[in-house]
Amino acid sequence: MSDHGFGISHALTLQRRLVELSAQYPYQEAVPVSPITVTPPADLGTPVASTTRFALRLHTAPALHSTTLRVIPASAALTVYSAPLTAADGFTWAFCGYGANSGYAAMDAGSGHAPSTDPAMLLPTTPAFRLHPPFAQYVIVSHFNAPRPGYATQYPGKLAKHEGADFEPPPGSVCDPVVHVGAAGKVVKVDNQPAGYGSYLVIDHADGWQTVYAHFAEIYVKAGQTLAEGQIIGLMGCTGSSSEPHVHVTVSNPAYGLPNYVYPAVVDPESVLV
Repeated sequence: MSDHGFGISHALTLQRRLVELSAQYPYQEAVPVSPITVTPPADLGTPVASTTRFALRLHTAPALHSTTLRVIPASAALTVYSAPLTAADGFTWAFCGYGANSGYAAMDAGSGHAPSTDPAMLLPTTPAFRLHPPFAQYVIVSHFNAPRPGYATQYPGKLAKHEGADFEPPPGSVCDPVVHVGAAGKVVKVDNQPAGYGSYLVIDHADGWQTVYAHFAEIYVKAGQTLAEGQIIGLMGCTGSSSEPHVHVTVSNPAYGLPNYVYPAVVDPESVLV
């Protein structure tokens, strides 16, 4: 538990309360991730079964800067439709289906129906772990890659995009705002960023991938501490650049990034959510 000047009695009382809350609101009571679809074109052409060669993003439109709907891991089954194909941003785009999800994906030029990846998702690996939500019950109030007016961007004339997802307990829920870690790992950083993440921590998951949890009111773990899946790590807050209490989660790989990109390689937290 972090040292905020509390007395021993107060700290023990808070610790007991956290244990009670952990048992009362187990993280396994998750809300399933709902499928996301885009209205298909009038003429889809012939469906072709294919397999992704890299991590692949489904977009709302055939453009690199359109909103990302889902991040699909490498070697995943995908249905690619032969028409209409659209040329934009140096790629050929096709309408695709991924399970119950659908959207547009960038293809290698002249490669037929072999799905490629776009420049914002050049990842040699995808996370091996699966992430449990931070609360027993939750809603996602800001999705991955959502436009962020007022934030700087590396693309002239384009809005910055959300590099993670924001979680809140549902309105009117009885869920206490304690935050559970989504996967086992080791805390590698606990810090404060007043103009950004506020009070935040970084957890390494031993496969090159890390998670960032941000905007805490209180953090109850320390750098170097090993965490079990589901362990309570802090209290939801509104610190840093935040307009309302929530938990921001980023899934990133610091070893891989993009030229002039403000963040390391990131994937949609919802793509690894269970």
